Amino acid sequence: MELDILCKDRHGTFVVIELKRRDVKARQIVGQIIEYMGHVKLNMADGRDVRGYVIVGDTSPEIRFAQAVVPGLGAKTLAEVLDGG
Repeated sequence: MELDILCKDRHGTFVVIELKRRDVKARQIVGQIIEYMGHVKLNMADGRDVRGYVIVGDTSPEIRFAQAVVPGLGAKTLAEVLDGG
């Protein structure tokens, strides 16, 4: 398992960040970030909540659908991140 970035926010909550190219399918992105979040929750966070963010070329409807039902999952485009959004 190779996480791109693993950090903690100011509250001590683990945050998994995945950087993805445009040519990666949304289902693959969502599946991977959920797997990584689960791994961190069970093996590092003692069952506490874990947040995850995917940084993508552009956000697809599939990613937005997943965000609606997966607590702690966020997505931003690289442009949003660079613009401070």
